Amino acid sequence: MGLDSRLRGNDGTRSLIINNIQPAPNPQNTQRNPMHYFTPVKTLPEGTIYLTDLTHVADFADWLAEFETLLNQNCRFATVCTPMRRQVSDEQRIADRKTYIEWIKAHRPQLAERCAAMLLIEPDAAQLAFFLEQSSKLAPALGVNYIVEADEQTALQKAEEALKVV
Repeated sequence: MGLDSRLRGNDGTRSLIINNIQPAPNPQNTQRNPMHYFTPVKTLPEGTIYLTDLTHVADFADWLAEFETLLNQNCRFATVCTPMRRQVSDEQRIADRKTYIEWIKAHRPQLAERCAAMLLIEPDAAQLAFFLEQSSKLAPALGVNYIVEADEQTALQKAEEALKVV
């Protein structure tokens, strides 16, 4: 049998599977795709700070799946979320919030171990007051370190401080 016939698959395509030997993995295929919603902005010995923006999230479940990817990396991290300006209906916002809280409850042990803090940036004074009140109730109830700040610089500083607390 010639080499060409051994490389040809049943459908006429060329195949490199010969005697169950797979081709060496292509380095481009083994690299993890970059995250779409979480961008590492600072890496410290204690962990990584990720900036996240929900503005362009079409399906909130996609964002949660990526958050779960962070948890599964088994490394400490903190998240800093830009102001929440997603253009969705009130019904969708309520449904997303319910899904989010259920997700946090389901992942409480991993979050406690790996997520030093979840920060939200809210420059609008009225919204800031609202989120501060909400986070003061949610944090103890869910067992997560919620922090709300008015600007990105302060939020990043608080994220770094949270990571350094061991």
